Amino acid sequence: MRYWGLFSVFIFLRLWHLVHFPIFTDEATYIRQGQVMVYQKDSRWASLHSHGKQPLVYWVYGFVSQLTGQPFQASKIVSILLAIASYFVVSMYTKKSLMHLAVFTFAPLFIHFQTLALQESFVILETLLVFFLTDSYGKHKKSVIPVLLGLVYSAGLWTKTTMLIPILLSILTFKNFLPIFLSCSVALLFTLPLIMQKDIHAVISDPGVFTMTTRKIFTLLFSQWFYNIKHVAVSMLLYLGPVAIWFIYTTQTISKYRSGILTLVPVSINKIMSARYYVYASIPLLTVKHIPLPFVVLTVVWGLYFTLFPKTLFGFFPFGSEREYAYSWTSGYVYREMDTFITATLPDPSVLIFPDRPGNPTDYFIAKYYNSNRFFTFIYHPSINSDALPLYYITRSSVPMEKLPNSATLIHKITIDEKESLNLFSLQNKIGEP
Repeated sequence: MRYWGLFSVFIFLRLWHLVHFPIFTDEATYIRQGQVMVYQKDSRWASLHSHGKQPLVYWVYGFVSQLTGQPFQASKIVSILLAIASYFVVSMYTKKSLMHLAVFTFAPLFIHFQTLALQESFVILETLLVFFLTDSYGKHKKSVIPVLLGLVYSAGLWTKTTMLIPILLSILTFKNFLPIFLSCSVALLFTLPLIMQKDIHAVISDPGVFTMTTRKIFTLLFSQWFYNIKHVAVSMLLYLGPVAIWFIYTTQTISKYRSGILTLVPVSINKIMSARYYVYASIPLLTVKHIPLPFVVLTVVWGLYFTLFPKTLFGFFPFGSEREYAYSWTSGYVYREMDTFITATLPDPSVLIFPDRPGNPTDYFIAKYYNSNRFFTFIYHPSINSDALPLYYITRSSVPMEKLPNSATLIHKITIDEKESLNLFSLQNKIGEP
């Protein structure tokens, strides 16, 4: 009875977060890109050459957007369904330990990242399955387990490049060749369509703005490493609460070893840090043999506080990478407020135009109204005209203004912070006319 009661709370907390926490800018980007990749056949693999990222997550969000017509809610529901699957894996792993499941249920780290429409809910489940199946094979030696592992390996490789790390840790655990051969053969078979894409090299070879090049890694950037270590320590303490302290001092070697390796990679190579990049490092810690009751109780309290006051918790972070979920232009609060305003105020239907810039507000509104008859959305172009429908332009004040007609009128403004605002302009039917 207590087990299923806790499971009900687990679902409720994530649904509450879904309803009350607005779409973050990266979520909107994933959903919008997924819509394009699903709706346009020639863009099926666009995430590889445009972002250097595997397509699975984009396809899923694009598909559920098309299926339901509710892109934001449907995509977040996918993350929650994956979270539910993760709950049962933790349950099997810990033999229904209420202490472990309570930490998994209430820790803000899991509430937050298992609700966002990003890669993390996929990664949490896949990491759990990798270690659960690996340890199960060590106990039972059933030949079907390496086959299942191969399927999970493949899913991980279709999801995110960093899944290579738990996969390699899993492979190194085996003491004979057969499970390695079986799991890797299955993984190769199901990952082959991805490997054969001409832009597959981008997921590993292109460091982009987020990771350091190999040359820079070996120049011993101690200042960057120190910052990354501080980021992990502070973020895990705030996201996990006091139980993070217990995880540090507990003596279960295999869990700490796995978490340490999973954390070491982003600490070593990242030049931009976010807890999203190492959230999977907390997964092995859920398998420690014992979590004292006082730490569990404090985690429950911390999780309830986060549920009721998420903006306050994000305000504690000294890092912009975590504060941006609730503050600055990347947060979804102002866009949700603007969405409420335009839905209640603008004529039905209307045309909305946005600057050609990634992120919000462009991705938020184009993703939400991708196939809508309420608002028709377009990227700004001087030749856009609408002889029959009213035309509006939404932009942030920090984005360089397009050449709007002289008759453009500011009709609504929402303050983002002391430096920036979100603005709604009413335009003539033809942008190109003064």
